[in-house]
Amino acid sequence: MFSFFKQKLTVKEKIIVMVCMLLLGAVLSMQTRAVYESRQQEEAEKQKELNEYLEKINELNEEIQTLTSDITTLRDRYTIYLKNLEQNEPVFYNRLKYLNDSIQEFRLYAGLTNVKGPGIEIRMDDGEFDMIVHDSFLYELVNELRAAGAQAIEVNGKRVVICTEFLCIGPSIRVNDEGVFAPFVIKAIGDPAVLERRVKESFIYKRIVSDNYRIDVKRYDEIFIRKYNDDYYKKLKFLTETE
Repeated sequence: MFSFFKQKLTVKEKIIVMVCMLLLGAVLSMQTRAVYESRQQEEAEKQKELNEYLEKINELNEEIQTLTSDITTLRDRYTIYLKNLEQNEPVFYNRLKYLNDSIQEFRLYAGLTNVKGPGIEIRMDDGEFDMIVHDSFLYELVNELRAAGAQAIEVNGKRVVICTEFLCIGPSIRVNDEGVFAPFVIKAIGDPAVLERRVKESFIYKRIVSDNYRIDVKRYDEIFIRKYNDDYYKKLKFLTETE
């Protein structure tokens, strides 16, 4: 089997073998160099792209610093202006302060500010055998919380306001024009004992439990609820004020 390798090669055969080895070495060398150059080029392109991103980040940071400085300057000027107004025109200042306080109060009532306070958290998940949570479950639980005196309500990070909708869309439920998925977390600020009792005594809660959906209610001394971030005017575009 190995008789070919045991035989002595002629000069011509040695030359052929040598040429083949040289050609093989040259091909391997060229291939290695091509791979190396390709990797070098790829790394250079990645480095260039990274440098461009870093440059953009630096530009944005500089812009943020400039805007922050401008905001600080404007706030200082506004504070000085209010102090001068309070000293020189107290009647107008008091009216302005009343209007500003009223605006902040209305923003609070409308759900346009972040709020915190005692309350409860309801966690609800799909049941067994592909039983999904329905939009009516959320709607009825929210109504029970409202009836129990909840002062702020949130569903999966979406603030519940007067124009909030609950609509099933496949496996998700649309809340404030965005789809949210199980598990659903309902937060409510109010008297924790009253809220919990109202929920657990409600028909919808008993139905959810009897149908083997997963639901849990917990009290908290402090709950944080986000503000409503959508466009109120777009939602209420058909309303017109009248006497």
